[in-house]
This record gives sequence, structure tokens and C-alpha cells, in this order.
Amino acid sequence: MPVQEQTSDKIFKLNEDLSKFIYEDEQIKKELNEYAKTFKNGLSRDSLAYFMFDKTLENGQKVIDVYLKKNKDLSAEDKKVLKEFKNSINSVFEIKKVLKDGFEMYNLVNEKDYTVKSLIKMVNYRGVVQGNYFTCRLIPYEKEYHLLVLNSILRTTDKQQAYKIAVSMQVENPESLYKDNTKKLKQLEKMVKDLNAKFNEFFQKDEIITINQNIDELLGAFNDFAEEGTKAENLEEIIQLPEKYSYFKIQSDVDPFDMTARRADTEKYDVGIVFDPELGIQVLPFYGTFRKIFETKDYKSITGYKDCISDYFQNGKVSPFIIKKVYEEYGEKFLKIVLDVLEIEEKFTLEELLHKYKEDFFMSKKFSSTTVLYASEAFTSLMASSMEMQLEMTKTSYSIGRNEPCPCGSGKKFKKCCAR
Repeated sequence: MPVQEQTSDKIFKLNEDLSKFIYEDEQIKKELNEYAKTFKNGLSRDSLAYFMFDKTLENGQKVIDVYLKKNKDLSAEDKKVLKEFKNSINSVFEIKKVLKDGFEMYNLVNEKDYTVKSLIKMVNYRGVVQGNYFTCRLIPYEKEYHLLVLNSILRTTDKQQAYKIAVSMQVENPESLYKDNTKKLKQLEKMVKDLNAKFNEFFQKDEIITINQNIDELLGAFNDFAEEGTKAENLEEIIQLPEKYSYFKIQSDVDPFDMTARRADTEKYDVGIVFDPELGIQVLPFYGTFRKIFETKDYKSITGYKDCISDYFQNGKVSPFIIKKVYEEYGEKFLKIVLDVLEIEEKFTLEELLHKYKEDFFMSKKFSSTTVLYASEAFTSLMASSMEMQLEMTKTSYSIGRNEPCPCGSGKKFKKCCAR
């Protein structure tokens, strides 16, 4: 049997065994069912693959870690392949060239070129041409990349849709921009240093609290300053404090820590913009409320205080810097309240708490989604194509109000997006 066929068989079999395992192992099956509840229309092929390859379980491990632990009789070669599964890449790729055994592809998310081997006969890709787009998952093995899961094929004319998917992946998982691309990581680190200096110059402080309905305009004003050096004349008007500090669950299908700057909620709530010197701009819903809990004499008088503290510790988008920043201001009172709310009986130190709830941040850099978009070529390309689309609309006398949603699909008002 040819080497490529042997490799294909091995990867296919292990993928099939792993797929069966998530339905057979009682604990993982339970977590899979809970995960499935977050999707109105059930698990898609892509979301199921995310659970199997990427999602961190309640015990802090991935499905593959549990599978390896419970199948110790696997061969050394199988264990090697499964460990490589943990380095899989789920992304949107532009087909640059169709090869006899695979493709040359450009990853729109991490901005890197890949030569990819097909695990199935190329005849199955009849009709795929240069300029098409794949949303798919790659598996590295033996210094080569293999196409394991193909979710969809987009036509050359679907470029804008492909870039929208790429940007949504970057927002949902900022690490995807620099995963497997050390050059991009270094670029981001340098950019964060530059943005930090500009943030402090623009706001004259390292954190701002305002209401959610002003966030988009406030970030837009900072963006103008960061790119062009233009200072907003109405900055004080945009920084509007809430009338009341309280916490409540935002009714949304998306994580509010991803979407705060891109939503138009009817209810007002406080939002913080904080600059983490290492990871960039953090946009934090209910940040003012989180702080208020520790400065109020009776912290239990703050509506939703338990859920607020739990979310700040358990949400994977809140960096350790944010927790440390608030701790440094309120000290032992902070620790006492947090330990009480999280029902931790042991006398935990701050560092122990951070390692318990924020371990991912110690394993790798997790830039914020807001910061990542500053360095995203996909986002820049999407905005450029949206501008071109708007020009075409103007030529055909299409009219849109300045306060209406932008037709590019960014979620921003037209006046703060393509009309600028």
C-alpha cells in the first residue's frame, strides 16, 4: 500500500475512533449534550469538530487528552498522530493551485500559505478551481498538512463571504490569527506596544467606563486617532457613566465579551475599555459593576454580584491583567468576596485563583478580539470590499441613512463604517 494511503487510513481510523469516543464516554457525552444546547438548530459538522479538537472540557483537558489517557494500549505511532490532532487548524483557505494530490492554499485567518495533501482521491474535488475557498480543518503529520474535514466550498465570487467567515473566526478565537504563524505573533506584539502608547495619549488613562450604546463611537474615535492622529472634540460627551451599576444576563446567542462593540442593545449597561499592556484593548461589559462590587460597603446590594464575579473569572476572554488590576486596588477585601462568591473554602492566593480560572492565558498569548482586528488583513480587505460595494450603491442612487446598519454587514452604523 502506498505511503499516502497508509497515512490516510491511519488518520481516518483515529478520527473515526475519536468520534465514537465522544458519544460513548459518559462524562464527555454529558458535556457534549450541554454544548449542543447552545445551538438552536443542533450541532453542525463544524461545531462538532470544534468540540472534538478544540474545546476545553470542565476538567481543563481536551477530548484527545482524555482519549489518550483512557486508551493506553495505543501504538506509539497512533499516539503520535493523536497528539498532532491537537495542533489541527480550522480556517478559511483560498485555493491558489490544484495539485495532483492536494492543494496550495492561503489561510485567510492566519495569513500563511500551506501545501495540503488530500486524504481522499482528488477526483472527489472535480470542479474545484483556483480562486475557490474551502472552510476546512487541516491536520499536521510528518511535517505535512492533511485535509481532514471539509465543511464547505465557496465560489470565487463569494470572496466577501469568505472574508466575513475569516473575520468572525478571528473575533471568536483571536489566537487563530497567529496560530502556526510566529511572524504574525511578533507583528502583533509590536503593534500592541504602539497602541498602548496611543491609548494613554488619547484617553490620558489606561481605562475608561461608559455605557454600551457609546462604545462603538468611542472606539471609532480612538481608531481615528490611532490611524490619523485626529483627536475627537466631543470625547467627554461620549464617555457617559451609567445611572446605575448592576449586572444582568445579556440575551444573545454570542458571547457579549466578543460583541459588545458591535451590538445595539436596548438596555443600557456599563462597559469598560481597558488596555492590557501585553494583550491589547479589552472591551468589558459590566466592568464598572465588577469594580463597584468591591468598593461598596455592602457588596450584596449590587444586583447580580454573584453572576458578575463568576463571569469575570470563568469567561475565557477576560485576561488575568484585568483581575490583577482590580485586586491591586481593593486587596484582601477583593479576595475575601471572590472566595465567598466562588464558594472556595481554601485560603487561595491571587496567583492560585488565576491559575485555577485563567490557566489558558499562562499557556499561550491570548490577544483580545478588538486588538486582533487592528492587525487583520482579512478585516482590512473586508472593509475595502465594502467600500467598493458602497461606491457601486452610490452610483445606482441607492440611499441609506447615516444611522442605519451598514450594508457591509459589520454591525456598525453606516456613518461609522463605510461612509467614513
